[in-house]
Amino acid sequence: MFASRLTRLLAPLALILPLAGAPAFAADMGPDRTEGLMDDAKIREFEAFFPAAPAGWERDMAPGVWLAESGSTISYTYFATEPGGGAFTITFTFSNENVAQNLDLMGNESNRDMWGFALTEVNGYTALTPKERGMGKADLLVVVSNSRAVSIMPVSDPAPAMETVTAIFSSLDFAGIAAKE
Repeated sequence: MFASRLTRLLAPLALILPLAGAPAFAADMGPDRTEGLMDDAKIREFEAFFPAAPAGWERDMAPGVWLAESGSTISYTYFATEPGGGAFTITFTFSNENVAQNLDLMGNESNRDMWGFALTEVNGYTALTPKERGMGKADLLVVVSNSRAVSIMPVSDPAPAMETVTAIFSSLDFAGIAAKE
């Protein structure tokens, strides 16, 4: 209940704030597509790419889906079962506009510094990561194609341990998300 509402409230941030979306450079950026407004049934096919809840975590029963002309998102929020363990949301963003903004940020060091982001590597993909973590900032942001990005963002204070978030994010099939028709 709360998770679904929270996910639906935060999912638009992935489109509104380029920093909450998802970008990264990779050797193979996946096929070029024009994406924005997606069919509800089509975007729900991406549910299979979300990980099951790891030990010590629970996942929303249903994804948060946001559909708009400029882009669409699907996301799941994960909650620690132990008090104080935090919560995070994994979001897949489908938007050429959002991806272009994030790739521009990734390629512009002075803008990254201004916004408080750095680059790191996750499974062969370059990812944006904040210099200071916090709600509303993606911990990791990877661009997997010209129209698709994947992000993981804390939605609790305190945020889940970065090691936990990185391990879960690293388990995602970025190439599969990029290639899925």
